Amino acid sequence: MLALVPVAVTWIIAPGQEVRSQQAVQSEQRRQADSGPPVQATVAYDYDDSDGYTYALAGTLSDASARSLSAAPVSVGAFEHLENTIAPYRPIRIAAPDGDDVPGRTITRLKAVLRGRHTDPVTITEIRARVESRRAPYEGTLVYAPAEGESPTAQVGFDLDSPEPYARVINPDGGLGERYSRAKFISLARGEPIVVTVSAVATRFYEWRLDLTVTDAGTSRVVTVGIGPEPVRSTGLTDTYKSLYAYRQEPPPPRFVGVPSGRLKDASG
Repeated sequence: MLALVPVAVTWIIAPGQEVRSQQAVQSEQRRQADSGPPVQATVAYDYDDSDGYTYALAGTLSDASARSLSAAPVSVGAFEHLENTIAPYRPIRIAAPDGDDVPGRTITRLKAVLRGRHTDPVTITEIRARVESRRAPYEGTLVYAPAEGESPTAQVGFDLDSPEPYARVINPDGGLGERYSRAKFISLARGEPIVVTVSAVATRFYEWRLDLTVTDAGTSRVVTVGIGPEPVRSTGLTDTYKSLYAYRQEPPPPRFVGVPSGRLKDASG
């Protein structure tokens, strides 16, 4: 009879031990899931044909690159040769809308894909541009093919020239409105993707990243993201360039032609 006691006791205690074991496993899984950054963010440039194909370069093209750029006919809407020719010069693509009331101001377009990574939902309460460098705009080379259609409206806008470049809402007229965090916030469940389209205006050259203020379980932290390991690069326009190439459809065939004066006002002539 006594020999049965250990068996009975073991049978009674084991379920409690199993529950505690499951709780420990779940607690460890949660700890591991919540150990990393609360948000995964992927940022990329996001232009389309409606933005045109205008690029600014810090320096000038080699003679061979200049000849290649000017010699090749360009089919409407097909600018692969342009992009391949100037790629070694690390160009900055810009949207340069006509009729802007601020001289030299351009737009940088981004797409940010945000995903929550922690067990409980996290909230992005603030988005700000972290400016890492600021100087005069590029004045080496401008390859100019401005937008001919209406550009898309972004969800979030930045004025990089502002001393406080917080994210701002986009007004119906396309201008920048109030601070985004005063009107809206972004909530992310684990694995849930949200796409935020960004437009940043600038009149100077900038290297910058996005600072996301994330609230997770009552604690706030800043997550900083760029284009992979690199910062975002933006540049405004200047009046005169060392070399300037403008897109011309007439006389055919369409191609890029040199503008001898290097003056931006002569590029649309």
